[in-house]
Amino acid sequence: MAGIVLSVKPEELEAEVENMKAYLKTLKVHFDAISDKMKNTSYYWRGDAGDSDRIEFANAARTFDSIYVSLAKQPDKLLQIAGIYKSTENKIDSMNDMLITDIFV
Repeated sequence: MAGIVLSVKPEELEAEVENMKAYLKTLKVHFDAISDKMKNTSYYWRGDAGDSDRIEFANAARTFDSIYVSLAKQPDKLLQIAGIYKSTENKIDSMNDMLITDIFV
């Protein structure tokens, strides 16, 4: 990734984190609804084909859960980055205020 520079304002990053959290929550709600419907197929879809499909879905659901857990950690990491940006900007502003500006009079 050398040569790639990403630039974002901390406020924009925080706003996007909120969007990300909302999206992840919606994603989880929808997947849980699909999962419930898939579990309920056992009441009417019997036999090897139904069993096989439910097993395949259960495997996919475990993969989804793993990915979801990983994605759910990202908003906190992004907020931490935004906090570092703000803290660094505040330190730089404080240092700038201490600099002597009238040396070349």
